[in-house]
Amino acid sequence: MPHPTFRRLVAMVVLALTAASVHAQSPYSCDASACTLPDCHCASTQAPGGLTVADTPQFVVITFDDCITERTEQVTRPLFEDLRNPDGTPALATYFLSLERCPGDGGISDPDLVAKRAQYGDEVGVHTVTHTTSAHTHRAEWRREITGVVDYLNTLGVQSDGLGFRAPYVQTNQSLFDELHEQDFLYDASVYEPPFWSRVSTGWGNYVWPHTLDFGHGNHCNWAWNTKCTVKSLPGLWSFPLYYHVDPDRSDPYVGAFDVGHPPYSGG
Repeated sequence: MPHPTFRRLVAMVVLALTAASVHAQSPYSCDASACTLPDCHCASTQAPGGLTVADTPQFVVITFDDCITERTEQVTRPLFEDLRNPDGTPALATYFLSLERCPGDGGISDPDLVAKRAQYGDEVGVHTVTHTTSAHTHRAEWRREITGVVDYLNTLGVQSDGLGFRAPYVQTNQSLFDELHEQDFLYDASVYEPPFWSRVSTGWGNYVWPHTLDFGHGNHCNWAWNTKCTVKSLPGLWSFPLYYHVDPDRSDPYVGAFDVGHPPYSGG
């Protein structure tokens, strides 16, 4: 096991190299005068509406990936038993749904439970049919994997307009974003903000906010081999960044997670 000091040194070298690669990226440019809410929003580290940090509400978003089964219900639902929003309403979750071959138990989603989650008020989004896509998936396969889930939701009478999407293992490419835009998805939540710097943000506590892709991603699009962003204009498609978790109490604090507690190479 390497000494903690050595691990920190390695992390600092990675940090410096990553920062250098960021500066080599093409700069993000968005015309704020031509990109206004509610249909368009530039990538920015500033809260919408000019709110100060002190006046900006904290939003906690709880999401789950993969199949919805009796087993996942037993694991996830107890988390919400006593969880309430500040106004007293029940806290809700987002489920990015796959239908089969889900990691862990290889399960198949239970249609009754999927409908139950939607009826309760939880958001049900798309995570592909088979959970087998990657950064090398072609456009036609993305289409099959995405429309399969959309059609499934339609047969259950579950709302399928304004859907959100997360790619399995957060592995993305240009073909995916083109397909999401063509299918009129509301947002993608597959691209994470690293603990370094992006095309817009400047590090911890100053990450980029959700933004539309009218001017491409404002995220750091070259830092991970399995996450490819877009510089194309895809009007109206939002990017909901996954903020990389950094644990300062670990000996290797830069190995955080977009899903708290799970390294980036094992998240799904």
